[in-house]
Amino acid sequence: MEQLSRNIVKLFEQYSFNTLFKNISAKYETYHFHQYKIPLTIVDKIYPTNCWTVSPYSNIIQYSKDETNKLPKFLKYIFLPIISLFDIYLKVFQIEKNVAVYNFCFSTNIISPKINNIPIDELTQKLSQRFSKHALQIRSLNSMLHQDFMKKLKQNGYQFMVSRQVYISDDMQYVMRKKDMKNDFKLLQDKHYSFRQILSSNPYCDFQKACQLYNQLYLEKYSQNNVQFSAEFMQYAVNENVMQLWLLENQNHEALGVAGWIENDEVMTMPILGYDTTRSTDEALYRRLTAFATQYAVKKCKIFHQSAGVPQFKKTRGANACIEYSAIFTKHLPLYRRLAWQGIIFISQKIYAPMLKKWQL
Repeated sequence: MEQLSRNIVKLFEQYSFNTLFKNISAKYETYHFHQYKIPLTIVDKIYPTNCWTVSPYSNIIQYSKDETNKLPKFLKYIFLPIISLFDIYLKVFQIEKNVAVYNFCFSTNIISPKINNIPIDELTQKLSQRFSKHALQIRSLNSMLHQDFMKKLKQNGYQFMVSRQVYISDDMQYVMRKKDMKNDFKLLQDKHYSFRQILSSNPYCDFQKACQLYNQLYLEKYSQNNVQFSAEFMQYAVNENVMQLWLLENQNHEALGVAGWIENDEVMTMPILGYDTTRSTDEALYRRLTAFATQYAVKKCKIFHQSAGVPQFKKTRGANACIEYSAIFTKHLPLYRRLAWQGIIFISQKIYAPMLKKWQL
């Protein structure tokens, strides 16, 4: 696989998940398959605070509860009891028992196009034999970036569970012509603010500050169900060349925001984003951070996968909405568990996906 995957495998082999994350309860294994080293996360049972990036239960229950907060109130009160019933359903049919293949544990896995070279039939056969009681899943798939791979998965018996709606900027020339994006780029010329890269040689307090700023936005403002990175993770990710990490500072050298992205040969995404939410909105910290990352994507000719959330903001800056899926393989499981998964997949495609599109979730 490419350099990003190799660096992440090295990171996960060197440090435990308990060191890197505060809300991920999963076993890690590097699976050796031909010349490939494939990162696997393995979950055997429900942990109430487990993160949705490794947990189907949290993805379906906790993430859905978060999404209902964006619905009109009458719909929220309709869907919350339904989610509670689903909670029981998932526990009875052991939906949590899963192996996530090629899982980086970020909100968005950017999967290399080179994954198409892997003999998926052989890999699936070997993994389903090795993990005979676990469903197999491959996260972060969408038709814009993974159409051929998804066809290949479907031919090999995978089904597709809707995960969320994401926003992808794949035409950077079009992005640069958008009025809102032009205005955001002008902010980068403001001499009152500057970006400083956090390097492996930087003091630990820089990584602590980056973690604090991320937490203010993604955990305190958005949801505790988002990935809870440790400051150690940020430090080790920079050390192992997994991530670029930047602080946004004012003229007094106060750190006001953080942006951290990962990239492969074609795509980049920004799993670390945060700012001091106590500051005035007039400072436009979020706009400065996203403009800085977009500028990098333009310079490096990358597709910018902007994950989920703030749909109107992203669409007015040239991003396209796209449904994201997890590919699920269950053919090796007992009939009752296969049927349970089929029910979830059916509901996700026929009910959840239309809701995502209609309500811009």
